[in-house]
Amino acid sequence: MFDVRKILTLGIGVLCLLTVETSFADTMSAVPLRVQAQVTQSIELSYVIFEGAPVDGVLVDSMNFGILKDRFEGDTVSRGSLFSDRWYTVMVVVGARGGPHYEITQTASALTSGTAEIPANAYLCTPVYAAEDEWQWEGPAGELMRQPQGPQPPGSVLHPAGTAVEVNKKVYTSEPIGSSRIVQIIYSITNGYKDNGEAWPGFTGDPIPTNIPPGEYSGTITVTVTTL
Repeated sequence: MFDVRKILTLGIGVLCLLTVETSFADTMSAVPLRVQAQVTQSIELSYVIFEGAPVDGVLVDSMNFGILKDRFEGDTVSRGSLFSDRWYTVMVVVGARGGPHYEITQTASALTSGTAEIPANAYLCTPVYAAEDEWQWEGPAGELMRQPQGPQPPGSVLHPAGTAVEVNKKVYTSEPIGSSRIVQIIYSITNGYKDNGEAWPGFTGDPIPTNIPPGEYSGTITVTVTTL
């Protein structure tokens, strides 16, 4: 014969167990989990210099435009003015965290030798924004990771080319809530034209005359990032 008391006791035990599990699940789903992260506002600047373009140029520590010439390779006659067939790209990397509004500027002194000076309008500074410029970092296995920076942000300003000999010449102004960006600054000593015949943007003055005094001409450049 079945013992009714045992059956009832077993049934009650199962019901009690189900009741406990349901109550436990309800309690856990109601517990809030606190999650936090902080973002501070800061900005930093770094740069590298290439002789030529960043894609195929050579990394250098400084700019040496060499002996100025009056003709490009292949020319059979003088162009009547002096220039350098070298040009340099300063790749400026701005790390902006927390959305600061910022501006990149450059200050370049004149290139002088004693009292002689290379005409300022022949010493050019050309800002460039390239969407294909890449963020690079080391991956988990030591491999090089790459990510293009993408289009210039709406609301930002890339300032026009012109003489480098200027105090706090504007290069790039970020969008109001600024993001990290890579901006190129190209420096050249030119008669207005590249070796392929293209005009250098920003050339508005007279080229360097061929009778400029001989000597070693030098100067300095300072690139700065400032919050606005």
